[in-house]
Amino acid sequence: LAVLAVLLYLATRPLPGLPRSDRRGLVAVGLVFVLLHLNPTVRRANPLLFWPAQAATVEEFRANVETLRAKRAIAQSRLPDWQPTYVGPERHTVGLVIGESTNRWNWQLYGYARATTPELMQQADQLLVFRDVISAAPGTVSSLRHMLTPRSLAQPEGDEELPSVLMLARAAGYKVFWISNQHDRYITTRFAEEADVVRLLNQGDKLTPRSLDERILPEWQRALEDPAPRKLIVAHLMGAHAHYDLRCPDHLRHFESYEDEVDRALKAQGRPRWVREKRDQYDDAMLYQDWVISRLLQSFRDATGTGSAAWLYTSDHAEEVGHTRNFTGHSPDEAGQVVPLLLWRS
Repeated sequence: LAVLAVLLYLATRPLPGLPRSDRRGLVAVGLVFVLLHLNPTVRRANPLLFWPAQAATVEEFRANVETLRAKRAIAQSRLPDWQPTYVGPERHTVGLVIGESTNRWNWQLYGYARATTPELMQQADQLLVFRDVISAAPGTVSSLRHMLTPRSLAQPEGDEELPSVLMLARAAGYKVFWISNQHDRYITTRFAEEADVVRLLNQGDKLTPRSLDERILPEWQRALEDPAPRKLIVAHLMGAHAHYDLRCPDHLRHFESYEDEVDRALKAQGRPRWVREKRDQYDDAMLYQDWVISRLLQSFRDATGTGSAAWLYTSDHAEEVGHTRNFTGHSPDEAGQVVPLLLWRS
């Protein structure tokens, strides 16, 4: 409002020593500055607006962190009631790979028309492929709370004061690793802090950086080489989180370059061009995920050899990408929750 008032003054009042043409130029620049703030990204970046809001957000975050840590202490105190005990071979390794925004309808392994999972197809006879899994929620945080705690659909509250899978594993004698290519304040505080070894590879905003999941591979290998007799290694991928075009390296882009039966089917369903382009980008991300997941599995198998081990992959939720309507993104219906689940055991 103050800027608009100044612009109005400049536009209507002559100023000594300032020619009319210069005054018009200042007014034009000022109007552009004001109009740019109609964009929420620009508006949030304005220091006069950003810093007060950020300060309030930081204080709220600190309070939430302290609350979560206090609840974790309660959960720790309840561990004796659960009596977690390991029974099995002296050495045992568990690998848990958590995908992101991955719809099994887009996997060749589940009958999709595009060759999006060629490497997993080659290993399918060694995997138990679950074909009817539905995620508990269509969003990451809620879904992980269901995956890694006693939380259930019937009892959706109180899980923060109960032992998580990570906490129970540690109490049973496992060394726990948390390797993440996602940046999420809640997940980091709620779960990563419960691990013995934490590797957070992506400290940026989770939506925009091109932080490719291959960054996880060296840390995964280091965890496999750790001499601890019992290990739980959790890898949280960036997967196919929007924006899809950021989730695949350029050299693996494949489905955007030509028209195939999937494109023709989408056209027949009346999907607009922007939805078809998103589907191509999403399927490129699926192809890249196939490459990453296959290497996580192969390195796990190589490292554990004939020893006692189990490896599991699933996704937090799925994604609607023109499957049932002209929409792409998180969705609370079936298209947003049909996920793959793979199990390998030595």
